[in-house]
Amino acid sequence: RPSLGSLVHRTLGKRCSTNRSAMGTTRSALCLLALWGCAGRCSAFQKPVGSKHVVNPRLSNGPSAAWRASGWPRSTKLEAKPTEMLGEPGVRTSPLGTPLERSRRAPLLLTFWALFAVYAFVLSPGGDAASQAAEQQLLSTMVANPFDGSVEPIFVFLFNSLGLLPAINLALLMPGSKDQSPLPTLPFVAASFALGFFALGPYLAVREFRSQVLRSDIGGFTKLLESKANAALVFVSSVGLMGYLVVNAAPNLPAHLAAFGELFRTSRLAHISSLDFLVLSILNYGSISEDMRRRRVGEVINGDERSFFSAKKALLFSAIPVVGPAAYLLARPPLPED
Repeated sequence: RPSLGSLVHRTLGKRCSTNRSAMGTTRSALCLLALWGCAGRCSAFQKPVGSKHVVNPRLSNGPSAAWRASGWPRSTKLEAKPTEMLGEPGVRTSPLGTPLERSRRAPLLLTFWALFAVYAFVLSPGGDAASQAAEQQLLSTMVANPFDGSVEPIFVFLFNSLGLLPAINLALLMPGSKDQSPLPTLPFVAASFALGFFALGPYLAVREFRSQVLRSDIGGFTKLLESKANAALVFVSSVGLMGYLVVNAAPNLPAHLAAFGELFRTSRLAHISSLDFLVLSILNYGSISEDMRRRRVGEVINGDERSFFSAKKALLFSAIPVVGPAAYLLARPPLPED
């Protein structure tokens, strides 16, 4: 028969063990609840898309009523600070190099522009009276009927390409034309249809590079230049000119090269037009490279890795006269929305 002390001891022992079991169960439940809440918060942030983090909507279905009442947002976007630094951790940047600063670019390009103008109007060949009369006849033919076969096809290609290169420059430079300082974009690019590098050179020397432009920043005229219809028109025209050159000059290329060389040495119009074409074609590389940076080429945007473009391909687009830059207008992605 148990004594009173043994009964008290057994009763207290059972209660203590029950309390310890209950406390252990409570602690386990609290630990699981805390882990669940932490997992909900950690899984809210998905893989970064470009420079943004998208919050998982499941965050609003957390297990704790107190947590939901604490004001944690159901849908949140955390915007990362935009950066132009190459090699920023977690962000794929454009492979293109940093453009030359205006303080260094302006003196170099303006000096070249001045020397080019002096050479063109003072030192270039064809300044005598007989050459000037021949040039007037050549210019009349190029304006009236350039494809009648009477003019060297290589020069026909170069001269007519000087009407397409300003159209390409319009499409490349106008997206970054807003609030340009100190010179506006449109007057100088429009004047280049008649004057070529003589009009465009000063603007390219002092303009500001614009690597961050949104679609909402451009106007109606620039949106027209951004359209694929405009790009297709320029591209078809460039292919037509290149086709005319190949069909008419390729069968007897040495003879045509010799005829063009003679025209280049004796005609000021042919001499200056050829050099103007060469300079504008070289400068296309800088405009295409800037346009690639403006469209965030090489970054991951909305899950779309635009890896088709690279610095080498920018050089390739620029190296193929007229047709290459026109093809870039067709292939380039649209401006970013945000």
